[in-house]
Amino acid sequence: MKSTYTILRTDLGLKPNALTKKLTGLHKEIPEIRPSIYYENLLTQLGQKKYSRKGFGLVGPKKEEVKALLEEEAKIVFESETKDKDRKVADYIATRLDSAFNDRLKQWLRLADFFEKLEDYNETKQNQVYLEAYLEEKSKLEKHISGEDGYVMAAVDSIFSDMKLPYDLNVSVDYTKRNRCVALDVELPFDLGVPAIKEVYLVRSGSTYKDKLQREITQETTDSILSLAYYLAGQMFSVSVNVCYVQVCIWKTGRSEGQLWVEFERDRFAALNLNRIAPDADIYNWTHVMNEKMVRGAMRLEPIRSATFLSSIKNLENDGVTRSNFIRPTKPMQKPTTCVLTIDDAKLIRDNIADNQEINEAIELADSQGKQSVALPIKYEKILSELKRTN
Repeated sequence: MKSTYTILRTDLGLKPNALTKKLTGLHKEIPEIRPSIYYENLLTQLGQKKYSRKGFGLVGPKKEEVKALLEEEAKIVFESETKDKDRKVADYIATRLDSAFNDRLKQWLRLADFFEKLEDYNETKQNQVYLEAYLEEKSKLEKHISGEDGYVMAAVDSIFSDMKLPYDLNVSVDYTKRNRCVALDVELPFDLGVPAIKEVYLVRSGSTYKDKLQREITQETTDSILSLAYYLAGQMFSVSVNVCYVQVCIWKTGRSEGQLWVEFERDRFAALNLNRIAPDADIYNWTHVMNEKMVRGAMRLEPIRSATFLSSIKNLENDGVTRSNFIRPTKPMQKPTTCVLTIDDAKLIRDNIADNQEINEAIELADSQGKQSVALPIKYEKILSELKRTN
């Protein structure tokens, strides 16, 4: 089944820093993705709740209690008697005890019978409610596991109808139960609206706004595109256990140029700590097509002509790399032109080479964005290897 959605820009009313955080951190808003076995266990353990009958709280009458009440009553009746008072009280109790006890017993039995009939009604009514809730939950779990086309697309409709983004988005969604894959075709605007200024705190003047460096804007634009890819994948994985693969294809407006194609696999995706990953580093762990370039320490996604973009994706499919039933190594469109290093490794290189402006800018950028890794041209991976070998 295939559907197309248009998400219009929502003014979130965020200040520059908060908007930047929103744009580059969409992936952190993904609902928790569970592996397949979690829902299968839920279905196995699902049971129908039963109504717990209440006991009748009134204790049945006892003759001793009735006798005591008649005795108190007789003392009042014969209070003014002076002759044979004790005999008269005893006769009064003796002539009335059986009748009074039987009357009280009949009243108690009538109340007990009414209570049990009320409990019969409550039990029947509540068990029907429990049965309907059980069947509804069972059906929901079965549909979530089986991933029928109609069920999945209804969930997708709900997601995109509620989605709020700070930029326009056109998305085409293609899904069939048989191939267990959701394919997304995403058209992005030319400008994602990454703020060109940031709020900084200065000791003397307090909070103020400052222009961002071009490399900051470049990196944040790339981070926004990659974050969106993870965000959309996570949303699609949430609709059904049957969705084992999500392919995200991102185009520039007009679709004359592609920017990114990536395929995510469910159980590996579920294992990610999305609050801690850096998409610009993690993206290399997935089958992908992109043309990344390092510009003054920042990662930039270079546009790829439509024909080349589609041809590269097709080659991956023809080689059997996509929609596999096993975890496979990354097979990008081309040999990687960048590498991801820790801050410490990057500083080791910087401190041991003369021409270190590029790597120093990358470290500064990573520090300013709170990242623990840096993306650099692939040559630095070889330099690091040589430094560690000789030291």
